[in-house]
Amino acid sequence: MILPALLEATDPGFRPIKYALFPPLGLASLASYLSPDDEVTLQDEHVQRLDLDDDPDLVVMSVYITSARRAYQIADRYRARGAHVALGGLHVTALPDEAAQHADTVFIGPGEGIWQQFLADLRAGCPRPRYAGGLRTLIGVPPVRRELIDRARYLCPNSIVVSRGCPHHCDFCYKDAFYEGGRSFYTQAVDDALEEIGRLPGRHVYFLDDHLFGNPRFARELFSGMRGMGRVFQGASTVNAVLRGDLIERAAEAGMRSVFVGFETLDPGNLAAHGKRQNLAHDYDAVIRRAHDNGVMINGSFVFGLDEDGPDVFDRTVEWAISRGVETATFHIMTPYPGTALHRRVKADGRILHDDWNRYDTRHVVYQPKHLSPGQLERGYARAYREFYRWRAVWRSSSRQPTLPQRARHLAYAGAWKHFEPVWDVLIRSRRVNAALPLLEATLAAFGGRPSAGSASGVRDDVHLAPADALELVLAAVGEGDPRP
Repeated sequence: MILPALLEATDPGFRPIKYALFPPLGLASLASYLSPDDEVTLQDEHVQRLDLDDDPDLVVMSVYITSARRAYQIADRYRARGAHVALGGLHVTALPDEAAQHADTVFIGPGEGIWQQFLADLRAGCPRPRYAGGLRTLIGVPPVRRELIDRARYLCPNSIVVSRGCPHHCDFCYKDAFYEGGRSFYTQAVDDALEEIGRLPGRHVYFLDDHLFGNPRFARELFSGMRGMGRVFQGASTVNAVLRGDLIERAAEAGMRSVFVGFETLDPGNLAAHGKRQNLAHDYDAVIRRAHDNGVMINGSFVFGLDEDGPDVFDRTVEWAISRGVETATFHIMTPYPGTALHRRVKADGRILHDDWNRYDTRHVVYQPKHLSPGQLERGYARAYREFYRWRAVWRSSSRQPTLPQRARHLAYAGAWKHFEPVWDVLIRSRRVNAALPLLEATLAAFGGRPSAGSASGVRDDVHLAPADALELVLAAVGEGDPRP
């Protein structure tokens, strides 16, 4: 089982920490359906050099758009040696005919159900070239094969997914096509999710769900069950879910300390045009205030190049985020992924510039914007990142926090992601990224100064972590463990 590296993760220079955050849970989940006597290895090219000189019976890869070319190279190499190659994932679902040129079997959509059928067919000597229409349920799925994951290579090895898909349907979303033809959002049983969380060592948990609050009843029961576990966790929500009911309060009481929110744009016209209805008529300032009042940091997501965007969108968005005290932000260039409604619309308008999938990475312009040139859009995107993460901007944003400890934590958290890249690079190369996890746990636990219901690791929730302490802890971690590159 192989997760090929995204092209942008292999750029020269320091290795950004975001590519060493999470292990390949999808492949580890599929591995749980193998027989006990099957021999299986799991390799992630983002954090290790692949061993491609073995002679397996079966090679399985999960393919994203900017890893497609690399996946096809690996697939062709193994097929030439007689291995059966199976490809699945977002890109394969969007373009199965393209992927089929490099695979013996392709999977369309979620793997549950069709994966088990494929394994049975393979053992019987009659695997089909294409599988689709799997069972859309997480009820009764076996535990993830976490023993296949080298925890030391990841900052967040305790990543977890307790749902699939999203209840919303934005036209630029890559995953909408992935769940086409069946239920687009479904969850685990609450008890099963709590049992999996309980099996995770340490304290930190990262929910990789597209929308952790997507089913309010499930989320409410999940957070109630997590109270008293002593966890600190991060997850994603939407604007309306943060404002609706008491879910953010329940999440904070259970240990949530950081929430990813897709603000996407400050322009209501853009929201309506791209189906982002869950953001319409909602006060973004109220979202930030409510999260901060509950001791929860904000990671805001923004997209540039939407149809109403003009040359002022970059500075206006950055200034808004800084002035509101948003701790971290991710910026993207609108990218019309194949298989999405956005791609169909932009292609019908004749605005697709090329189909070089390597550049469909939300960092390059692959279509003709309406009110910007491609060069303006790429330069503005790069400027937004530079300006938001300048030390003076981080300092000004942190000043929006009400107390000195909160400001220090803001500085440490925001600065670590963008200004400690040489340190992260050393940790990744020395296979000791996980040595920085206590730093992350302490920073998250300290945020807001609110006590949680216990601590599984003995880390106090009122720990105050200054930026200098953060750097000292990370540098100390470099000297631990296996020094081999």
